[in-house]
Amino acid sequence: EWQNSVTDILTHLNLHSAYHRGQIATKTRQSGYAPAYTDFIHAVRNNLI
Repeated sequence: EWQNSVTDILTHLNLHSAYHRGQIATKTRQSGYAPAYTDFIHAVRNNLI
């Protein structure tokens, strides 16, 4: 049986989603488009969200 802390699970979710965002950005660039900007701090500082 596997057991993980909440911190471990949240860390995994964060890293896993970043991995897929990178995959999508790569495919978007390969298709000749500019990928969406996903930097949270940049968005907050520039009042984008």
